[in-house]
Amino acid sequence: MVALVRKAAGVTTIFHIAERSEWDSADLDGIGYAPDGFAEEGFIHGSLPRQVLASAERHFTGRHDLLLVALDADSLGADLRFEPAPAVGEDFPHLYRRITADDVRAVAPFTRSGDGSGPYALPVQLGDIGLEPPT
Repeated sequence: MVALVRKAAGVTTIFHIAERSEWDSADLDGIGYAPDGFAEEGFIHGSLPRQVLASAERHFTGRHDLLLVALDADSLGADLRFEPAPAVGEDFPHLYRRITADDVRAVAPFTRSGDGSGPYALPVQLGDIGLEPPT
């Protein structure tokens, strides 16, 4: 059994890729946001800054209705756990509760570069709050 780590060293931001329609219908000041799969899986998928672009390519091929949600890792508390994804060979952040307004640092459209057929690109709006491009 692999031990769960609450927070990776130096991590201040976790990214979640959201469908715009689900995010727009969420009550962040009330019950919070959770994607459709939350009830079944029990957690919200996240990515570290260095993982988010590859995660988008793996799981969101052909999608044009996405948002990139930057979450404050410190506000997520003990509900944030890093767990292995054997197919990828890395640990990924999973949030075992809904996202609330206090958790959110920024939200920006998450699109492919160029004419929409290139790779996903980090939204420039995230730089406005001091987030560095993922490396």
